Amino acid sequence: MIPLSPAAEKQLDELTRQYAERGRDTAIDNLADSIERASTRFLAGRALFYDAPRPYPTLLRRGWRWTKKGRYRIACNPAKGGPVIRAIFHEAANIPGRL
Repeated sequence: MIPLSPAAEKQLDELTRQYAERGRDTAIDNLADSIERASTRFLAGRALFYDAPRPYPTLLRRGWRWTKKGRYRIACNPAKGGPVIRAIFHEAANIPGRL
């Protein structure tokens, strides 16, 4: 799996905590699966990638590529030593208000 930036780690922790508090173990599994599948696709360069999520064109960041896996929008960009996942959001989140 592609390493997570500190911001993406925080977003993952928040989502996981919310699901755990509600007893939604399946949602945690789906989240982990979505991140793993997105990582595989980023590494292979085989997915639909966007400069920004379609509903949020203001999230354009130089070098970031966004994809949607399951119910999550995930951003990745190249960095020294390899790509890094920069953001993980549920599709219904107010992404511009959190990034």
